Amino acid sequence: MGQMLKEQPSAQGQRTDLLGSDEEVIPTLADLGISYDISSHARSMAAIPEEEFETVLAYIAVLPAYRLHSAYMDLRETENIT
Repeated sequence: MGQMLKEQPSAQGQRTDLLGSDEEVIPTLADLGISYDISSHARSMAAIPEEEFETVLAYIAVLPAYRLHSAYMDLRETENIT
């Protein structure tokens, strides 16, 4: 999404009532159902070099398992679970 938004021309200052019928109307973020915050985050992520982004994705993929294991180990310690 970030790459798409980065390549999309800006719609700011556009008055559709002044455009001719043959002129292209550029959709706003609101037209696309995208909040400014989501757009900002997506553009920031699109700026990350691909190799670094892949590293982050790999980290995120194992993070839930790590948290589950960590929670289990904490429970074992506090609740004497074996």
